[in-house]
Amino acid sequence: MEYTIFLHSYQFDSPYVNPRAKEVNVTLDFDEYTLLHPHFVQIDDQDKIKTQLHLEAYRNQKDPWESNYICVDNFLCAMYSKKVLGNMIQDSGLEFDACIFLRPDVLYLNPFDCKWLSLIQDKRVCIPNFALFPRFNDRFFLCSQEHAYTYTNLFDDLLEYSYYYPLHSETCQHRLLQEKYKLKIVYIPIHFNRVRVNGIVLPDYNPHSNKRMAMHNTATLYKPSVQKKQKNNIKQKRIPVKFGLIL
Repeated sequence: MEYTIFLHSYQFDSPYVNPRAKEVNVTLDFDEYTLLHPHFVQIDDQDKIKTQLHLEAYRNQKDPWESNYICVDNFLCAMYSKKVLGNMIQDSGLEFDACIFLRPDVLYLNPFDCKWLSLIQDKRVCIPNFALFPRFNDRFFLCSQEHAYTYTNLFDDLLEYSYYYPLHSETCQHRLLQEKYKLKIVYIPIHFNRVRVNGIVLPDYNPHSNKRMAMHNTATLYKPSVQKKQKNNIKQKRIPVKFGLIL
């Protein structure tokens, strides 16, 4: 399996503030991304990007996190980061069988099942089947290269969206992907926990709880198919797959 890693991140001189994570005035190591050995990298000055984006223009509804718009601004920066990644993929001229958008600050609990690649045909995309708010988990996204651009260009819809709805991350992305772009979401059992800057691992995934887990009536739920044994023990030929890993 071949893969290419694209990474976009920020650095900044202003204090790091994330009230939802209870992280305030934390010193960050902006060189940690090198541990991932990305093939394509772009690092932007977050303070300059915030000024260029005119974030105040997006404050047309209430702050759904009640954070004095700090979390809304963080969401906008994250969505802009995805847009940059889409441009990086396009500028590379490379073609991929599949693209996976990953958060680099999570601890994965189970391996990636290559059978999931068969699910991203037509207008289907895959997200985790847990930690849904209310029907979307924005921490992992598996799709074709065509819909990677649909996903990364969602930033362009956010200003108009903000005139009618609050800019809540999961609700916003779910609504745009399904209602505007008519993509079909498939829930897959890829499980992980977030790791905070202080090293604390959050218990995001609880296998003993159905809370915020995908049920059969919420969308398509992935069901592993039973493979029939091949006659004469003939092995199937493995076809090389090219991945774009987007961080």
